[in-house]
Amino acid sequence: MIHRFIIRTAIIFGALTALLPGVVLGDELAKKGSTSYTTNYVFSPMGYNRIKGVGRVIALRLYGTTTNTKGEAAFDKMKAKCFAIKVETGSKSNFNGACTLTDADGDAVFSTFD
Repeated sequence: MIHRFIIRTAIIFGALTALLPGVVLGDELAKKGSTSYTTNYVFSPMGYNRIKGVGRVIALRLYGTTTNTKGEAAFDKMKAKCFAIKVETGSKSNFNGACTLTDADGDAVFSTFD
């Protein structure tokens, strides 16, 4: 009796996956297009080096989550993990780094910023 239930359930889910893959498995991301998302970060300093009269450099680790501001699935609820470096010399300041955004399925997007 239980075996029949398991087999019927497997057949139903298999048929749904074949007929409605976007609903069952999730839609594929479009190859082209645009969207809008916001990432909120928590900055965690890893260390710094200060040279008196010259400036300082700060190594940072950033963690965050993304929210698609259009309400779409792309780039929504992704985890962001970044490394950055901030260099301050005199009145100038540069902030550069790289991030990996990862979704619940393990898909990842790599980006840089400056």
